[in-house]
Amino acid sequence: SLHDALPIWGIRDDLSTLSKLYALSLSRNNFSGSIPPSLGNISSLQILNMSRNNLGGNIPAEIGWLSNLHVLELSSNRLLGAVSPQLYNISTLQIFSITNNLLSGQFPATVGLTLPNLTLFLADLNQFFGSIPTTLANASGLIKISIGDNSLTGPIPQNLGSLKELQV
Repeated sequence: SLHDALPIWGIRDDLSTLSKLYALSLSRNNFSGSIPPSLGNISSLQILNMSRNNLGGNIPAEIGWLSNLHVLELSSNRLLGAVSPQLYNISTLQIFSITNNLLSGQFPATVGLTLPNLTLFLADLNQFFGSIPTTLANASGLIKISIGDNSLTGPIPQNLGSLKELQV
């Protein structure tokens, strides 16, 4: 588990004691196990980067409690299952990166309404299905949408053309 992988730091399962932690970056390691749900108790957290590890299991719904989170970077792990609806409700989120995992399910129809501050929406190389939500256009600051290599169907929403910052 992540707890067992970090004995040097002395991090325990109850991480809520780190009440002033602004950023937690544990990327590019070989951590295994699952993401501790107790991370959702660190209300000051603005950056959570656990990319490029061997983390598995579901993304804990408790991550959705991080109401100040700006960056959620969980790409290149072995995370699986549906993404909890709570994660799509972190209105402060600017970077949502879950690329290259085993995640599945549909993107919520309201994703652009509940994540209005998104600049990067990166969910490619997973197992998502269904259509591309037209509400993504409501996140008017979007620079990049990367949702390839999934099983998405239907038309590409025309209103995505209204995103002035979107880079092709």
